Amino acid sequence: MRRPDFTYFVDGAIYGFAVGSAFGMLENLLYVSRVGTTSGLALALTRAFSTSLMHGSASALVGVALGRLRFGRGLTRLIAVVLGWAAAITLHIAFNNLISQRWGILTVLLAVLVGVGGVVLNAGFIRWGLHEERRWLRDTLGRETGVSAGESAVVQQLATLNRLLAPVSERFGLEKRQQVETFLRLQAQLGLKRKVEEMTPDLRLRSEMAAQVAALRLEVDELRRAIGVYCMTYVRSILPPETEPLWSRLNATLAKPALPPSGINLWHNLGSKIGDQADQ
Repeated sequence: MRRPDFTYFVDGAIYGFAVGSAFGMLENLLYVSRVGTTSGLALALTRAFSTSLMHGSASALVGVALGRLRFGRGLTRLIAVVLGWAAAITLHIAFNNLISQRWGILTVLLAVLVGVGGVVLNAGFIRWGLHEERRWLRDTLGRETGVSAGESAVVQQLATLNRLLAPVSERFGLEKRQQVETFLRLQAQLGLKRKVEEMTPDLRLRSEMAAQVAALRLEVDELRRAIGVYCMTYVRSILPPETEPLWSRLNATLAKPALPPSGINLWHNLGSKIGDQADQ
């Protein structure tokens, strides 16, 4: 969690689940080695979908707590750690108490349900974290990062990048399309690392993040030049930004105070002329 590439508690959930699952696999090998060949496969499958998932989920909860510890402020950092560890311990104790019950197949089904439920819970944490990261991109891209509004709009939809960049392949070829995809993903990393730099209270880590942000900016600028002005203009036009100049000018015009009335009532005169022509 103290490495610069640890960007948010989503990383904590992923790394924690990987560590817990690895421990569960090693523990399964130990248990399977103690039983005969006949029951070994059944035991391995049962534990894979119950105990291993529980261990992964419990470790993921600790990873989420550590992620909140790194980026939290004040007392909320310690509260997050206490709640995360308490949740992980509670999950493990509840699971141990459950599998000690002799309810036959019902015990197995409930154990599997707890394991799968832990996975669903951590998936919810990851989904929440990814939603926050998308909000970070909206906040940071274009603010002191040199990213245009059009580029930022495309970066917001990285999940549908293949569909968005299909016209780039048709117009400019596969090589340009790959360059554009790399460019947009680097911009996404730039936005996230910029936000992480702002949120990191540790001065040493913040200095490391600042160096990474500066290096990413240089890499993005070099890749932008390699792609070329014409292709970049086309990419920026794929999704028109909400800050379109036309709408900005319209809003500015509407915000201006009304002009003082003149001695000639233009609309009254125009209405009179139209009325006279209608009478004729």
